[in-house]
This record gives sequence, C-alpha cells and structure tokens, in this order.
Amino acid sequence: MTDDSDVPRVTVRVEDESVEYVERDDVVRFPRVRTGGEILEYGTMPVERWVGFRAAEAAKDAVREELEKRVNGKISGVAIGVGSTDDGATTAVKTYHQRWRNTDGTVTGPSVSFDRLKELTPEKIDVTAKYRDETYSCSVPVELDSVVAEFL
Repeated sequence: MTDDSDVPRVTVRVEDESVEYVERDDVVRFPRVRTGGEILEYGTMPVERWVGFRAAEAAKDAVREELEKRVNGKISGVAIGVGSTDDGATTAVKTYHQRWRNTDGTVTGPSVSFDRLKELTPEKIDVTAKYRDETYSCSVPVELDSVVAEFL
C-alpha cells in the first residue's frame, strides 16, 4: 500500500487503573513486578512511550479486522501480536504466517498463502490515542514474517 488514504485508522481512549500519571516528570508509574495480588516493584516510563504501547495494542486489533475485511471472512493460521520492529527501534504489530509440521511430516498451512497475506497486510495503522486530556497520534508499523512450528 502506498496511498495513505488506504491506511487503516483507529481511535482509542487509553485508560488503566493500575497506572498513575506523575505530572512533574511527565511519566506514568506502573506495577513492574507482581506476585499474586501484591505489587513488589514499580517502574516509570515517559507518557508518550506508554501511550505508544497502548496504541500498538489497538493497532493489533485493527490489523486483524482489516485482514478479515479484505478476505470477506476469517483467516486461519495467522497470528498477530505486538513487539519491536526488526531493528528494535519502534513498537510494531507483528503478523506471522504460521505453518505446522505434523508428526507425519506433512505441513498444514494457513487459509491464505504468504504472498497473498503480504498483499493484504497493511504497512501501518494510524492511531489516535486519547489519554487524560491529551491526544497523541502515531503510525504503528506492521511487519510480516513466516514461521514453521513443529508438533512434538
């Protein structure tokens, strides 16, 4: 996709009761380590980065919806998650074309070929995220990979 008019867009309100905004430092404070219901350690992160993670979660759902819309139905054998871009610089939606090597040596593939999935997958999702009284906008890249898993 090269025309930005075709870029899927999503708006999300970011809320999380376990996160506290620290205005003087413009960071969020969040539970970093928990055991059971007890918080053992807190961490902090710049608000914009934290919102970016939440935006990526919204983008992940938008990728699934967009793929299903483009094939007029459900897609099987495709996993979608959130991770870092291949260079590790940015949060991205990771899309995996999954094939399974069965115990008899045969391979079971997804409902769409890798090449077709590559054509269907948007390059990015534009996200508008609202947190407190602020609005943040970002483009979340979408990366595609193929994996073969083996049944043991």
